Amino acid sequence: MARINGIKTEEYIKWFSMFNRCYDEKYQEKQPTYIGCSVSEEFWNFQNFAEWYNEKKYACNYPLELDKDLLYEGNKIYSPSRCCLLPKEINNGINYHRHDSKLMGKLYQKYKMELPYYLRMELYKLTIENKENVA
Repeated sequence: MARINGIKTEEYIKWFSMFNRCYDEKYQEKQPTYIGCSVSEEFWNFQNFAEWYNEKKYACNYPLELDKDLLYEGNKIYSPSRCCLLPKEINNGINYHRHDSKLMGKLYQKYKMELPYYLRMELYKLTIENKENVA
């Protein structure tokens, strides 16, 4: 459902925002990293997106954001296999400081008990990969 009692649902807000990031030129003027991004055919359908969103959503003490960058560095496609939900601080950290092992380590320590195992391991890999790249 896009609305409940006339109020936009969380799923709809995330879905609509994804399209803004990918296809709104004014948005991209302010956030040029989204130039060239696209939405997969499956996610063009709101019901498909909402189903995926509710399957991936997890209990967390922090608001979750749609992320396309943790699982695949440099990813430009919003799709079920390439996206996940992350707390905003992690999402921002990955977007702007992915190769800062110290920051990734701090984020891992802060959020490790909040994240599902598969996301925890992806974040942990960044702390190791970045240390190996420095050495």
